[in-house]
Amino acid sequence: MLDTSQFFQVWQTAEVQKARMIADLAHGAVGQKRADGVTPYIVHPMRVMKLAFDFTSKYESGFMEQVLIDRMIGGLLHDVLEDTKLTISHLGYYGISASQIDIVLRLTKPDPHGKAPESYYTEIAKSQDALVVKCADRCANLEDALAEVLVEEPTEPRRWGRYVEDTSTHILPLYASLPWLRKEIEDRLGNIEEALPAALERRAIVVARQRSKVKNDSGDQGVSQSGDAGDQRKDYPVPRSGS
Repeated sequence: MLDTSQFFQVWQTAEVQKARMIADLAHGAVGQKRADGVTPYIVHPMRVMKLAFDFTSKYESGFMEQVLIDRMIGGLLHDVLEDTKLTISHLGYYGISASQIDIVLRLTKPDPHGKAPESYYTEIAKSQDALVVKCADRCANLEDALAEVLVEEPTEPRRWGRYVEDTSTHILPLYASLPWLRKEIEDRLGNIEEALPAALERRAIVVARQRSKVKNDSGDQGVSQSGDAGDQRKDYPVPRSGS
């Protein structure tokens, strides 16, 4: 596996830095954030880029530096066609190569908000580069999922449970002939599956507490309004008999 100094050597190339700038500006221009609504979206493509580097240098040998560059750029740009206003023409205009655009295209769902069709996975499976970047993308998302599941008061554990199911159903089969990448995904899946039951229990407690508070607040408000009405009635003079 290449060391940190070798990573920074590739990271500092003009090609990779240009792709980083494009990704940062494109996601920033549409105000995109991570699921927490606070973290800049570029954090995710940066993580995908680093994992693509790690997986390539760890599991493959005899590759050319350009392979690393293409996959790192594919990681940085893998969501720009799906989530921003950039088009294929823009990428070409800014000097992104045909091989790098190919990776991005294979990782772009036809409908950003819909379920990916089987053809989407078929196209990814045809490209070793796309498979490595997709593995990096899924692993990065699973790392985010684990961090969310482990917090004291998780907000969306059921969502991540569905994500785990989708990963097992649609992503793992892509890596039948690449067991080393499959294991990277499986290890992260295992961590989430182990933590998910407790997260669901903690979420149920949070929801029950919130519902109880709403109920109590509603009751207190009703009592307060009733008390105020009674006080107002006391302020009126009592009519005298015969009046």
